[in-house]
Amino acid sequence: MSDKQIRFIGTDGGTLFTIPDGGSVVISHESGEQHVMDCNYVDETHFETQGARYSHNKHAAMLADRGTSAAPETAPEYHGGYRIVARIPAGEQAVVLGHAPHRRLPWATWQLGCAAPGVYSCAIYRPERMDAVDDLYKRGNALRQGIPYQADRDSDKHIRFITPDYKERFTIPDGGSIVISYPDGEERAAECKFLDECHTAVDGECYHICQFAEIMRNAGAEVEPETAPEIVQGYHILRRMSARDKVMVMGHNPRAPQPWVTWQGDRDSPGDYNWGHYYGKREHARIDLAKRAAAERHGTPYTPYRPPEAGKTEVPEA
Repeated sequence: MSDKQIRFIGTDGGTLFTIPDGGSVVISHESGEQHVMDCNYVDETHFETQGARYSHNKHAAMLADRGTSAAPETAPEYHGGYRIVARIPAGEQAVVLGHAPHRRLPWATWQLGCAAPGVYSCAIYRPERMDAVDDLYKRGNALRQGIPYQADRDSDKHIRFITPDYKERFTIPDGGSIVISYPDGEERAAECKFLDECHTAVDGECYHICQFAEIMRNAGAEVEPETAPEIVQGYHILRRMSARDKVMVMGHNPRAPQPWVTWQGDRDSPGDYNWGHYYGKREHARIDLAKRAAAERHGTPYTPYRPPEAGKTEVPEA
């Protein structure tokens, strides 16, 4: 992780606060509107956010001209795996914008009551940021005027998960993810796609919801919605395997040159990973993960898995 710090100053040039490279700030308007901005270090007097580069002085003057203020984001807010990145108040209610880059529909807006900040309702999911931002402002204006907001809700489909005796357990939005926990301590995050009221695709495999519940029961696995995805250096942690006092994880970042990685960490220090092995294909990272965990369990040395050369095949290990 970078040890560079981004400095935010006032119009008098004095330092207000600093955040680490890659950290976030919350921009607050006098109206109560808020936006979360991810920031990247450029040099001692410049940083980038949302594709634009600013000097510290220029950004401070811009905030002052707009009557806005900035503060470090200390505790990111999540709902249903989406990070809340914008909020528009509307009387006793508010509309929020969420982002989950690993989801099939990565942008969403919700309505919530200010007196019940954790109760979200009326979700609208979008594939593109601008469509979701359009929803955000139009929904906010509709709430202020006390009129209903009509939107294309075709993407607002929910996937049902049930128990083997056909009782409802929970639902997730189309494109949402679940966490499957196995008896041996392995955990797997799986993205789900709505097919119809009784069928879903879990990591690309089609299941009837009754069939999936039965498979999970036979495996002794627990299934829960992924409410707060673990993101490390831009990689979404999808799989976790315990090995003595260590944990091996597999992550995915579709924007990275090598989008799949495995890391090693200590079970007592969650989120602190090292010794990354990077791969271009999911199956290669999955093989490396299994072999790393097996080597740790048996106390044997292990070097990173090397995919077979072109034209040769290797049977993946379970």
